[in-house]
Amino acid sequence: MKENKIPKFRTEAEERKFWGSCDSTKYVDWEKAKEVTLPR
Repeated sequence: MKENKIPKFRTEAEERKFWGSCDSTKYVDWEKAKEVTLPR
């Protein structure tokens, strides 16, 4: 279950630091995930 809102980041480095130090399962609701096909 999604507990928190993903914060807004001022820089890509700030976002990288955040995702490198947190547990993404608190932010992503995998129950609502959809399968996609990506082009090569």
